[in-house]
Amino acid sequence: MKSSKLLIAVVAAASTLFVALSARAEFTCELSFPSAPQTALENFPVLVRLANDAPTGFSYADCPTASCIWFTDENNDTLPFDVDTWNASGESLVWVSVPSFSSSTTITMHWSSDAGSVEDSPAAREVWTRAGYNAVWHFSGSNAESVNGLNA
Repeated sequence: MKSSKLLIAVVAAASTLFVALSARAEFTCELSFPSAPQTALENFPVLVRLANDAPTGFSYADCPTASCIWFTDENNDTLPFDVDTWNASGESLVWVSVPSFSSSTTITMHWSSDAGSVEDSPAAREVWTRAGYNAVWHFSGSNAESVNGLNA
């Protein structure tokens, strides 16, 4: 009788662990740029457009806020990114700093239902300072949505 109670306790603990692991699912998608130049551009800001199933497999249901995403290069190094627009019911625009951008470049987009999945993520301003910009303004129509002053 004791062994069956122990088995039930182990199964219950395993089920709880499975639920906890399932709640923090991580998703990935490889992004490539076949139309990019063959000669590499250094520290190039690349625009990534997001919408449900764009890129394939991406879902706002799995990634409710911009703090749920991050990007890595071929060496699994975290890349700086700047969220221009986050629209969970439409298209989101994210600029990613790619260290060496060419037609053979691939980066990986990661997302999770867990907000703040990446600790020590590079600052958004690095997207622009690495590319040599002094300031960047994101505009929509005639109104400024956000200003990213880099010398502040």
